[in-house]
Amino acid sequence: MEPVLYDIKDAARYLGVAPSTLRYWEREGLVRAGRNRGNDYRQYALHDLIDASEIAFYRRLGVPVRELAGYRTLSARDLDDALDRTARDVEQRIAEGQSAADAEAEFLTDDHFEAWYQDICSQLKQYEG
Repeated sequence: MEPVLYDIKDAARYLGVAPSTLRYWEREGLVRAGRNRGNDYRQYALHDLIDASEIAFYRRLGVPVRELAGYRTLSARDLDDALDRTARDVEQRIAEGQSAADAEAEFLTDDHFEAWYQDICSQLKQYEG
């Protein structure tokens, strides 16, 4: 019995990613695809989809592609470390976003906003006249 093979469109749909994402992961060495001898199109066997689903899982958690390089040889500890680095990066981006939001809120509630608004209004009046 011949194994079931999936084209890139079906494989991408099953994984919840774009076909271009699968091609990118292949270029980066994260996934493998066989080739159809007749037309050289990519073909994914079930084991290819299982491997790709692991990559999709870690990508959904925010782990960068560069962290997953050589994932087949990464230990559980290496993957945990990559997740820890990703979590720290996300926390830092959240903190930076909160700082920016706080600064914006301060600006909007401060006298700065009133002065800015008055300045814009006076500039607009120059163009009207």
